[in-house]
Amino acid sequence: MRVTYDPNQNIACFRSRERAGEVDSMRLSDEVIEDLAQYRSIHGIDLPNVNEPVRAANDGRLVVIDAAGGDRSLDLVGAGR
Repeated sequence: MRVTYDPNQNIACFRSRERAGEVDSMRLSDEVIEDLAQYRSIHGIDLPNVNEPVRAANDGRLVVIDAAGGDRSLDLVGAGR
């Protein structure tokens, strides 16, 4: 799994695998976009405008918990905080 954050576009992206072929995007809500690869398997999830909900929930940090129960956090709130 790869997690990236683009501060210029204010979007966090979670990718289950490297891009392989064409990907279709489905907007599930204003906060979640699902990227579907071949055979409708999930390629990734995008969180546009991620700063607002993260700022309110975890003091501006996106917390990612791995399979072993450990966690890592990404500071998503830039100079505009």
